[in-house]
Amino acid sequence: MLVIKGGPITPGLIRRVKRSRDVLFLNFFPDNPLWMMPFDAIEAYDVFFTKERYALDSLEHVGLRNLHYLPMYCVPAMHHPVTLTAEEQLLYSRQNQLRGQSLFLSRATHQGAPGLPHQALGAGWSRTESLEIRALVAGGPVWGRAKLAVYSGSTLSLNHHIP
Repeated sequence: MLVIKGGPITPGLIRRVKRSRDVLFLNFFPDNPLWMMPFDAIEAYDVFFTKERYALDSLEHVGLRNLHYLPMYCVPAMHHPVTLTAEEQLLYSRQNQLRGQSLFLSRATHQGAPGLPHQALGAGWSRTESLEIRALVAGGPVWGRAKLAVYSGSTLSLNHHIP
């Protein structure tokens, strides 16, 4: 039985089904299980997949042994390097870039995180109160070819939306 996320599926339900049927329960959890899934619910599965390496490490430290890392996905037709045009070089070729919302960078900056990126792209950046961060805003969300150019043109590009 493959379960995606599976909040309503309780450990009791899994035990009842396993008693009456020869079935393995597998869960692929596409969000942060540390915030959204009780440990006893994770433990009830035969195999629990997470895309979050830090969550995997944290859950293993509390004794769970049914855990495995499984990245979300990669679609080669949509996720691949591109050769930047001259215009894309000017727009997207940077040592460091940050994509996503400003909330997490703002929090990290106020806590003294070193090494701000040279450019920030995404929906939330201009709403931050930090003038230092606003100065980094190079544009809004990027999609399609522009997103590929950001990743291909950056030495380091972070899509920073998780802890």
